[in-house]
Amino acid sequence: MLIKARGMGALALAGGLLVSVWAGPAAAQVVADDVVCSGCVGTNDLANGSIGNQKLKDLSIGDRKLKDGAIGQNKIKDDAIGQNKIKDNAIGDRKIKDGAIGQNKIKDDAIGQNKLKDSAVSTAKIADQAVTGDKIAPGSVTADKLAFSLSPTGSRTPVNACGTIDQPGSYVVTQNLAATGDCLILAADFVTLDLNGFTLSGDGTGNGVADDGLGHLGLAVRNGTIENFDRGVDVRDASDCIVEDLRVLNNAGVGILSGTGCRVSENVVAGSGNDNIRTGGANIVSRNVVEGGSINGIKVGRGSIVSENIVSGNGNIGVVLAQGTLLTSNAISQNTNAGINSSEGGQANKTDSTVTNNVVVGNSGGGINYSVTDDGLLVANNTMRSNPSGNQVSTCNTCTIVDNRF
Repeated sequence: MLIKARGMGALALAGGLLVSVWAGPAAAQVVADDVVCSGCVGTNDLANGSIGNQKLKDLSIGDRKLKDGAIGQNKIKDDAIGQNKIKDNAIGDRKIKDGAIGQNKIKDDAIGQNKLKDSAVSTAKIADQAVTGDKIAPGSVTADKLAFSLSPTGSRTPVNACGTIDQPGSYVVTQNLAATGDCLILAADFVTLDLNGFTLSGDGTGNGVADDGLGHLGLAVRNGTIENFDRGVDVRDASDCIVEDLRVLNNAGVGILSGTGCRVSENVVAGSGNDNIRTGGANIVSRNVVEGGSINGIKVGRGSIVSENIVSGNGNIGVVLAQGTLLTSNAISQNTNAGINSSEGGQANKTDSTVTNNVVVGNSGGGINYSVTDDGLLVANNTMRSNPSGNQVSTCNTCTIVDNRF
């Protein structure tokens, strides 16, 4: 038996027993198997207050306590270095994803693909803020706008109000413009005007875009909408001009009026109070949609080519030919008068034109009207059907009419 007493510190060995005597106020505490539970180090007391297996689980290093409070696997997961804690607070996969360097966090906060798309240099972000095709389309870096994108105006002069352009060069409209009377007058050679997708709106008078009547060379007008003027585009005195990719709508007079040697292509011209398109000589009129004009759909000058247009629902004739016209591969339908009229403005001369590979259907005044008896036309390989007044109106003494479907 081990006896430890509090007092003067005497230690005695009696009867094979080691006795420690402590001279002090506290009573002696004996640690024996029988009294371990009273507060010392025995097996049972370990369970209640010190180092026993049970208490280890509750207070110190046992498996359970490790799980609850120290270094065990569960606690590691909750507080220290375990996999779950690493995931929540430190370096584990999840935490990396939520707060540090993992793939998700990289995507949300740093250099991952998603974040690049939102904040940095990825393709999607480029598409929203920089140089991709979609962003380029509204006004940035497309091929024909590359010079413009190099600086706020590039090599093109911005146009933000109606007025007169009197110097050669490239001009770009930067906003919608409204006008009383004329909007933009081109008063120099070699002016290129890009409407840049914007709209010129009138009050029923004047011209949307026009030359100044002095016979300028090399004018070009493209890429926008012109509506509610007297004439949408009037460059009748210009030569070697281009009018393309416009929407010319609901103008009181002629929609597009071009000069000599011009190209009028890929426009939508509708609702004009006079002819939708009227040209001078030696024009190419191609791939336009021409509908709903009060008078003629297309009326061309001598030596012109009219090809691949849709001409429908006009209040008089679909296409009026001039001398030496090639009319090919057009769809001409539902016009109030003839689909095709062979005479230039009623002139009694031989037109000597070729009409080939057209579809001419449902025109109230007939398919083709030979307005003079000596037109000298070649009419070949056309489909002319369901025209209420006849597929061919009048007769032609000098025409060659072959391989048509009537």
